[in-house]
Amino acid sequence: QAIKKYVGCYPGKFNDALSDQIEMKILPKLNGLDGQATGFNEVINILEGVIAGVEDQELFDAFAQACREAADSFFKWRGVMR
Repeated sequence: QAIKKYVGCYPGKFNDALSDQIEMKILPKLNGLDGQATGFNEVINILEGVIAGVEDQELFDAFAQACREAADSFFKWRGVMR
């Protein structure tokens, strides 16, 4: 509901609002997940598709980097440098 309200009140493009919410609300919840855990890759693949759909290359690159690092340990979302 919070994401829906944020997107509805956002003054810019829909994709920009959704990108913000993925970055600020969804990805931080993955912190600490074991990259070797069952189902991890399935979740990552779904999120990768969603992130690709919002067309935010900086977010996509930061997410890809976090996923590469998680392959050897745990997922750590560091955010996007803009």
